[in-house]
Amino acid sequence: MINGITALKISEIYFGSIDAKHEVEGRTPAEIKYFEDSFVLPPNIDINKYFDSKKYYVSGLKGTGKTALLRYIQIKADKENIKTSFILFKSEFDSYERESLHNSIYAAIPDADQESKVAYDYEQAWRMYLYQTIVSLTESGRLDVFQSNIIWNEFKELIHAVMPINKGVSISLPKITGGKVTLSKDPKVEIDFELVDKKKSVNFSEYCRICDAKYKELTPSATKNMVFVDELEIRALDDTSTNRDIHLVRDLIVSIDRLNQLSRMLSYNLSFILAVRSEVMQSAMSIGKEINKPLFDFGDTLTWGQYSKQKISHPLLKIIESRIISTEKLHGISKHGDVWTKYFRGNFHGKDFREFALEQTWYRPRDMVRLMEVALKSFAGIDVLYQKNFDESKRLYATESWVEIGEELSASMTSEEIEGLSRVLGKFRNPFTIREFKLQMDELGGIYSEVDILEKNHKPGELLKKLYTVGVLGNYITGKRGNKIPQYAARGNTKVLLEEQFIVHPAVKPFFSTNL
Repeated sequence: MINGITALKISEIYFGSIDAKHEVEGRTPAEIKYFEDSFVLPPNIDINKYFDSKKYYVSGLKGTGKTALLRYIQIKADKENIKTSFILFKSEFDSYERESLHNSIYAAIPDADQESKVAYDYEQAWRMYLYQTIVSLTESGRLDVFQSNIIWNEFKELIHAVMPINKGVSISLPKITGGKVTLSKDPKVEIDFELVDKKKSVNFSEYCRICDAKYKELTPSATKNMVFVDELEIRALDDTSTNRDIHLVRDLIVSIDRLNQLSRMLSYNLSFILAVRSEVMQSAMSIGKEINKPLFDFGDTLTWGQYSKQKISHPLLKIIESRIISTEKLHGISKHGDVWTKYFRGNFHGKDFREFALEQTWYRPRDMVRLMEVALKSFAGIDVLYQKNFDESKRLYATESWVEIGEELSASMTSEEIEGLSRVLGKFRNPFTIREFKLQMDELGGIYSEVDILEKNHKPGELLKKLYTVGVLGNYITGKRGNKIPQYAARGNTKVLLEEQFIVHPAVKPFFSTNL
């Protein structure tokens, strides 16, 4: 008890999981309620727009809270008797599945060169996958989109004609060979498919056209339905797989927009809500189809940097405060008092804990959770936290943060190239220039193969831009009074200045150097 206010041990507070999916999937109703009660809604989000289908895209850098927001919307939707389901792109579509689709679709072009292959279109395949999803989830009772009548039965027959007979098999992207799909059985619908061979194969585009037409004839049910699509990922294993994944993601974004627009036009009570990382979205935008327009009109970007001047009242700090209060409530504590003075003692390098904590992050909820969890894992059973606790756990926090950043960089770089970057960055304990960065690449390229590969595939200026964007580096500029000021993308300064000095972010610096 402190000043008449009951307190727990700080080690008893649950600050959350690094991956919000783990806070909901497989959890008890009580644990899900804890997540709901302690959730902090991003200041720029109006979730009613997602229920009204006015918004259906969520973008943001890794760790900004996209998955948490989708899970929170799902919990609220379930309470409103809305049918919901999740599609996880990363886990449901492995490399084999993606490569199989890619190879089978462009096999329709007999003499396709590499350029035409990577530019091929996956919209029809995705639309068929989404149709399969609707049918499969409806049959399992997880969705209730359309009235069960003759048209619905005909639509199901069409979809089942190319779906696996074994319903225990997970839904997959349509298997297309040479522009054809094979009918697993003859649909009873009065449609005369033109068979292209004796194996009951039909032209895939013709099959899609018939399914599209039948879909538009369906009668909506009165039940609202929401399908969430998460974990969109691009794997930079090589140029071919990267180009393939970029096109897959782009066409999934387009397909979801078109089906949502169709639902609006035909009064279907169905909406798909998709979360996409900013760097993945930018890669997909670079290859045409103007997906920036639907993403802008029907999407929200999760960013917390615009509040960076509001130090001790920053919205991110409410995540810590909310988790403390929610845990206290579970233990019967109703008078919470000032949680900051109750659980965080002394000053932290001359600063209030809240200001110190913000400076250790990239203004993302996941960083805040990681900062607390790493400190508590390093010092089990403690009552309160002091500066020394964070100082002694800073290397683990830096390592975990670099792993996270590496996943962001993997949208456009291989693991070997990322390892090369860490070699180069380990040489800088003080501010440096682009010229010094290039000199280090040249020097280390003759020693380490990963740096040599990095240097061959990437220009120094482009690398510094990437590192600035994901927060590894900041600019170190001269202020009006002649003093040096660190400037980071996460704090609202999105434009990198290549002519200025650079500085490694203090939170990740311990990973690169053993002499700090």
